Amino acid sequence: MKRRGQSCPFSYALVSAARLQDDSVGIGLIFKARDRSTTKKISQALAHSDVDTATYEALRIALEEAIAGGGGSLTFYVDNPRVVQQLTGAAKVPPAVLGANLQVRALMNEAGAVTVIPVTRTRAFSACKVAERAVVTASPTVREYVTPKLPLVLEDASV
Repeated sequence: MKRRGQSCPFSYALVSAARLQDDSVGIGLIFKARDRSTTKKISQALAHSDVDTATYEALRIALEEAIAGGGGSLTFYVDNPRVVQQLTGAAKVPPAVLGANLQVRALMNEAGAVTVIPVTRTRAFSACKVAERAVVTASPTVREYVTPKLPLVLEDASV
């Protein structure tokens, strides 16, 4: 459910899935604010998954973050061109990922104005590096980046 009057803490996300050496697939998400500062990183390795299914899972997580933050106008940069083509209707969706595709499309509608853009330089894509460092765990590894705002006026303790 969207929170009224609250803006999403990020305006775009970098989304990646990469095959790992232990036959699992790592997902990496980097959430960025309008000023390009990183607000959050999420990584997780998924056992018994393929790259396309893992990409859909990463998009699902990113979209749920967006919806929890209030949604809005968001851009997702994705390094899996097959999934981007499937989401934009440029390619047929294979039966193996049809359920995941429909779930992500429904979340895109709920989140607001979502644009999915393919990334062509995947070797230098920072979300791919996060995905490659993922480990198999029951829940994703989340790292939040909070910049505390200090008060401009300090109270006088002698008053």
